[in-house]
Amino acid sequence: MKLFKINFFYKPVKSDVLVYDYLSLKFAKKLFEKKKLSIFYARFDGLSIYILFKTFLKSGYKNFFKNYKINFFSFVKPKIIYTAIDNNSGFYKLKKIYPHAKYVSDQNGMRDEKFFDIIVSKKKFFDYSSDVIFCFGENEKKRLSKIINAKIYPLGNTLNNSYERYKIRNFEFKNLVFISHFKNEIKFKDLKFLNKLAKITFKMNKIFYFHERPNQNFDQLLNDKLKQYNFNYIQNKEFNIKEFYDNSIFIARRSTLGFSYLSNNYRIGFYGLTSYNSQNSISYNARGPFWTSKLSEAELTKMIKKIRSYDQKKWNLISNKYSYQLLNLDENNIKKKKIINKLLDS
Repeated sequence: MKLFKINFFYKPVKSDVLVYDYLSLKFAKKLFEKKKLSIFYARFDGLSIYILFKTFLKSGYKNFFKNYKINFFSFVKPKIIYTAIDNNSGFYKLKKIYPHAKYVSDQNGMRDEKFFDIIVSKKKFFDYSSDVIFCFGENEKKRLSKIINAKIYPLGNTLNNSYERYKIRNFEFKNLVFISHFKNEIKFKDLKFLNKLAKITFKMNKIFYFHERPNQNFDQLLNDKLKQYNFNYIQNKEFNIKEFYDNSIFIARRSTLGFSYLSNNYRIGFYGLTSYNSQNSISYNARGPFWTSKLSEAELTKMIKKIRSYDQKKWNLISNKYSYQLLNLDENNIKKKKIINKLLDS
């Protein structure tokens, strides 16, 4: 069990922007670059003695955490309460208990059906709302509009929008890079899939790379299983996109990083896009311009060759079209900042 450090000496700072959950801070800094930011520790890993005593003296133990939030928000007096922990259903209840601020939710990662099922199951008991939701793309906008009352803008990932974008002039296929989504273990069926990719790459006389997920190391396992192929393992901290963007085809499942690469016009193939079909969103065929739901060696080879065959102009048109659905690009967060500034000025 993970233990949180309780900082009882944390004191709120009055500011126009209150960041809800410390893990949202790195996103907030990209959108509110010149603003003083106050933080509400939504996991209660940073508590204010002042607000604690004020809450206890005012209302005792009854509805203590709800009243703690109200007193904290009232002390800070923010114009905007912002979170990038967009799958915290509690955030969408805050407007009802403290209606004196504008609420902004900013999607930071891909969402499976679990979050949506939670909202739907409790919607008859709660009115879920936010003034603004920034989501990845049109798919997420369609899903969210059915369960949360908000103005929803499909403007991509805030961090991806802020990164330098490398434009490809001449693409030369040298590497196949698998973007890992594996957590804690790699199952036998996934090892078989990786073996297929390594084998395909070897037959094409290219290099196969495994790009690890942060804090999920499978170096020893994969070097043992794939040692007969031209294989390289890349730790997350050592990966540099500048070395791969114009000479590699990336392979991913439903991956935030993978969709970010698509929005930047980097060559990428997906498997698993058809899972959107069960979520009342845009429907995808079993095969497409850069994806497949068939995982045979022949089918994967066909997909990789198709992605390689596009000239850059054609690939840019394809990736831009589907990025709007999956994860849009708002370079330097210009549109997001414009919307936020209107909220601050209102």
